[in-house]
Amino acid sequence: METTTTVYRHLAGPWGLYVRLTAGALTGPPPPDGVPVTDRLSLRVREPHAVEDDLAFLHEGLRHVAPAVTAAAGAGHVTVTVERFLYPLTDHQPEAMALAVLQWAAEHFGFPVPPSTVTFDRTANRYTVTLS
Repeated sequence: METTTTVYRHLAGPWGLYVRLTAGALTGPPPPDGVPVTDRLSLRVREPHAVEDDLAFLHEGLRHVAPAVTAAAGAGHVTVTVERFLYPLTDHQPEAMALAVLQWAAEHFGFPVPPSTVTFDRTANRYTVTLS
């Protein structure tokens, strides 16, 4: 499995969203340790420091682009394996994981990055992310 790395960045407030994500994809039978995203797409995360929120937003990001991923991959089941990711330990929002994995998928499989809305809510002091 060949892996590729993407860097997602967004800055619109006093701090930004940043994730450096390395992943790869294989077509074949679903792995026993994979988490189903759809009937033709699974997610595996090998990053040892992943926490529950990271996994949930990686899953959400892949679910959002699942039709494009499976169309680009052709017939069969696709497993996306996230090998590593890096983000700032301070001011990290796990929603950035969804944005990073959908950007990775678009770059890896060659489709346009789907639109999303990221705005900074000064009152809440956090970014609001909407996947379109």
